[in-house]
Amino acid sequence: MRDPKYSELIAKQFLGHTNAKENKIISNWLDRSDEHKKLYREYELIWSKTQINHVATNAEKVYDKISLAINDDKQKYLSHELIPKKFNWSPFVIKAAAAVILFVLVASLTIKYVFTETETVDNNIVSRINKTLPKGQKLKVFLPDGSTAWLNAESSLTFPERFDGSSRIVELDGEAFFSVKKDTLKPFIVRTDQLDVTVLGTTFNVRTYQKESSADVALESGKVLVSMQVKDKEQVFLLPGEGIRIDKTSGEFHKTTIDPLDAYGWKDGVLYFKDATFEQIISKLSRWYGVEIEVQNFDNSEWAYSSEFQNEYLSNVLESMSFSKEFEYKLDQNKVFIKF
Repeated sequence: MRDPKYSELIAKQFLGHTNAKENKIISNWLDRSDEHKKLYREYELIWSKTQINHVATNAEKVYDKISLAINDDKQKYLSHELIPKKFNWSPFVIKAAAAVILFVLVASLTIKYVFTETETVDNNIVSRINKTLPKGQKLKVFLPDGSTAWLNAESSLTFPERFDGSSRIVELDGEAFFSVKKDTLKPFIVRTDQLDVTVLGTTFNVRTYQKESSADVALESGKVLVSMQVKDKEQVFLLPGEGIRIDKTSGEFHKTTIDPLDAYGWKDGVLYFKDATFEQIISKLSRWYGVEIEVQNFDNSEWAYSSEFQNEYLSNVLESMSFSKEFEYKLDQNKVFIKF
């Protein structure tokens, strides 16, 4: 059943701009039938392919034309005030962007079904889907086995169209929170450049940004096995409430007791700082809000800033921070200037 209401919501979700209520609507719709899940995965696969190859020349022209209008409107909107990009798109932008995706999906589906009889398909080849996000965006991803992954900004998740074989392997660069559907016969493996995390059915967070010196795993429920790619490929089990941090250079690691808000509060829109250094704050704000930050006259003094913000405007975060740390700031579209 291709209900236009759900098609538009799905299109909006592909852009990473649905809120918690809208994600819940999609989730409930998916739970109603296997047919809905099949249709969603079909849309997802088509969209992942058409991000590289547009379905036709006309589709490309329409896409470009609407994209220009979107970018123009977005710049006007952002000049007013910066908030996380998940929340700052105007109704025009959402509607136009969704129209682009729906156009591509409908055109792709039409081509697929019109030419099915002449198309040669190798059923042994499994297509791979890649979800890559820029700064300032987050996305909930539905995996082929019914598991879900919340993908953080500046992150990439790659997985097959279906999980064949004896395991369910996904590849992560960046940060994601996973809720894995239990399957004792087919372990779920998150593969990164520094470690593998193997589970049967659990909820946990993996953070391994390339520019950061360490990689982290935090477990909310269940049990996970963390296998290091360095340091003699050591393996460590984690129980709920435990985490592990691995130094990417030396391979040294240590287990910790996690703070849930610090470890994975981000997926619920919580911007959390706990004894954060100035460098950590700048890095997190830049990634969270998708902005460039320039700093003047910072004396490299030690910082230990702690605070918590729930889906807050960037201007309000900076206002609170500048009051306690005594600096001036200026917002100019997608740039922030901080002066001490």
